Amino acid sequence: MEHLLFDGGSAPIVFSYAGGESWDGGDFQTYPERKGWDVSIWDWSEGDADVDAHNLPLDALPAFLQSWLFFGLLETVLGVKVDSSDFLREVNDKGISRRVITTSNLAIYLENLISDYARLSDQEKLQREDTIWDTLSEAMIVTFRLNTRLNLKSREQSSSMLIETLLCQTLLHLAVARFFEKLIPTVDWDLPGPRFMHLLENHMTDAGWCPFDVQFLTMNLDADIVAFIFSLGGKTASKDHRLCHNRYTDSRDHCIADSVGRSSLPKHTQSECVCPLLGPDMELVERAIRNGNVPVVALVLPQTDSDDVIFRLGEEELPDESPYIGRYFAISHVWKEGLGNPNANLLPSCQIKRIAGLMNNVKGTEEGKETQMEDPEYSECRMTVPFWMDTFCIPVSPQSQDLRNASIARMRKIYASARGVIALDPDLQSIPSNASPAVLMGHLLSCSWRSRLWTYQEGNLAWSLLIPTPTDTFQVDKVIEQYPEVEPDREDPTDGTANGLIQTAMTRSMADACRTIVRSSVPPQISRDPERELRTMLRAMAHRNTSRQGDEAICISTYMDVDPTPLLAERPENRLSKLLHILPVLSKAILFAQGPRLQQPGLRWAPQTFLNPHGYMKDIRFETHYRPDGPGTDLRELPPPYLCPEGRGLVALFSGIKMESQSSNPLAEHFTVRVSAEKSFVVDLDDT
Repeated sequence: MEHLLFDGGSAPIVFSYAGGESWDGGDFQTYPERKGWDVSIWDWSEGDADVDAHNLPLDALPAFLQSWLFFGLLETVLGVKVDSSDFLREVNDKGISRRVITTSNLAIYLENLISDYARLSDQEKLQREDTIWDTLSEAMIVTFRLNTRLNLKSREQSSSMLIETLLCQTLLHLAVARFFEKLIPTVDWDLPGPRFMHLLENHMTDAGWCPFDVQFLTMNLDADIVAFIFSLGGKTASKDHRLCHNRYTDSRDHCIADSVGRSSLPKHTQSECVCPLLGPDMELVERAIRNGNVPVVALVLPQTDSDDVIFRLGEEELPDESPYIGRYFAISHVWKEGLGNPNANLLPSCQIKRIAGLMNNVKGTEEGKETQMEDPEYSECRMTVPFWMDTFCIPVSPQSQDLRNASIARMRKIYASARGVIALDPDLQSIPSNASPAVLMGHLLSCSWRSRLWTYQEGNLAWSLLIPTPTDTFQVDKVIEQYPEVEPDREDPTDGTANGLIQTAMTRSMADACRTIVRSSVPPQISRDPERELRTMLRAMAHRNTSRQGDEAICISTYMDVDPTPLLAERPENRLSKLLHILPVLSKAILFAQGPRLQQPGLRWAPQTFLNPHGYMKDIRFETHYRPDGPGTDLRELPPPYLCPEGRGLVALFSGIKMESQSSNPLAEHFTVRVSAEKSFVVDLDDT
C-alpha cells in the first residue's frame, strides 16, 4: 500500500483485485442485504468459528468485501464518486498481466475532502462525522470478526485471496481512521482493527524475519505500523532464523539467533578480517572497582588506518545520594552482535575503531559537550567521550569473581548516573541521518536491542538515550517528545497534507508503543511507587529474553534497587523464587502472568519466568481503593499484596462488586454493570 511509504520506495506487498460487481453507490450499511449476504452470521454469538458464506460460493467473498469495504467505504466516507481505476493498476507477474489495488491516489481524494469539509456548516459537519464513524466502525468490526475466525482455522484451510483482501482493507481502514484522527480530533477514532494478519506474517517470515519478532510486532502494533516496519527491511531479517521457525512451530521459547554462550566469540566488522584483539589495562579497571568507583574508558582515535586505537582509563566516583549525573556515558548493546566476550575483556581492533568513531560523533550532542576526559598526552579532539562498557569494565577472569559481582550489584547506579546511554545495534546504526521520526521508531521497535532483557533497564534508567550512526547521533527522547501522550493544546508536527496527517497519527502511535516497550516517558520512581515500577518492568520483560537463565532475577533486583548479592549465591534455577522473598514489594500483576508456575510450596502462584513467550503480557490496572459499606461511603486504601508468613502463598486483596439479587432468579449469563453515566461494563459469566 503506497500510502505507507513515507520515504519513497516500493510496496513490499501487492494486493490482487478480485474483480466482480462494482459498488452500486447505494446505502453502505444495507449493501450486504442487497447482494444476498448475511454478515450477522459472523458475529461471535452465531455459529462456530468457521467462515460461513451463507449458501453463497466462498470464493465470491473477496470480491464482495472489496466492493463493499474498500470501494464502497471510500465513496461513503469521501462523499464523492470514486473512479475505481484510480485505485487499480496493471502489473506483469511472470508474463501474466493482472490488476492490483493501489493507494497511490488516496492522498488526492483526501486532500479534496479537507477542502470540502472546511466549507460545511457545523450541523453538516456533525452529520458527516456520524456517517464516517458509523461506516468505519461497521467496516472494521466485520473485518475484525472475519480475521479472528480465520485465525482459528489452519492456514492451509484459509483462502489466500480472502486473507489478502482482509489485510488490504484493514490497511485502508486504518489509514482513513488515522486521517480523521488528526482532521477531526474531537471524535474518538480508536476503532477495533484486527491484528495477527496471516498475509503480513507470511510475507515477513518468508523475507527472513524471526517468527517470534513478527509475533511481538503483530501483538503490540496495528497492522499498518507492522506493514510500515516491514517496508523498512532491517538487519534482523538477514540473520539465520531457521531454528527459530522450528521452535516457534513447537510453541517453544524465543528467538535464539541472539543467544550466546561461553563459546560465543566477538565478531570482526568484516568476516575476512584477522585484526588482533585489544582491551584496556585490566589492572587499572580492577583498581577502580576496588576503590568503589566506576572505571571509564576513553579511546584515542588513530592518526592513520594502520594505527590501533589507544585506551585511556579513568575513574568516576558516584556519590551515594541520587539523582546524580556523572561525566561519562554507558554503552548498551546485544552481545550476539559481536561486542561481547565471555572469555576475556577484549574486542577486535576493527570493532574498537568502529566504536571510537560512533562515540566521537556523540561529542557533538548537548550531553557530549559536557563530558570530556582530560589527558595531558592527547588533545581533546582525538579523544572520544569517556564511557563505561561491560565488555571492558566488568572483569571476566575467574580470579576476579568478587569484582565481577560488585560490578553487577552496581549496574543500576552505573546506568542511572551516566550522562547518557548509547544504544549499539546494527539496525540502529544503519538509520539514515535524515530519517523521519517514524523510521527511527520503526527501527527501534523491531531491532534486536529492543528484545533483550538487560537493555530495558539500561535504556529506561538513562537520563538520555542516544543512537549514534556513522554520520550523526539521534537523541531518542527529543524525537519521541514531539508526540506527547496527552497534550491536547499542542499541535503534532505535520505539514497539514493528507499523507502528513496519516504519517503523524501513525508516528504518535509508535511513540506510545516506544514509551511502553522501550523507554518510559516518566523516570523510574522506585522509592516513590515501587509497585508501579515492578509492574512496568514485568510488562516489558514479557517481550524480551536472555541467554542466561539466572540473569532474569538479577536484572529485576538491580532495576528495583535491591542488592542482588543473595541471588548471585543461588543456583540460576533457584534465583527467581529467592527474589520473591527479598523484593520490598510484590505486585498483583504477578498473578496474571502467563506460563507454567513455580513448584515450590507457597510459590505456586508465581510463574517460572516472566520472559517471552510467557509473562505479564497485558497491563491490567487494579483499583487501589474500595468502599466497604457501599456507595456514598468513604474510600479506603487496599493493602498491598504480601507473602503469607506461614509460607502458604500470596495474600492479595482486590476490590469487587457485590451483587444482591432482589428475587429468587439467578443472575443472567450476560449483564451490564453501569458504574457512571459515561461508563458501563458488559459482564459474561463463562465456565473456565
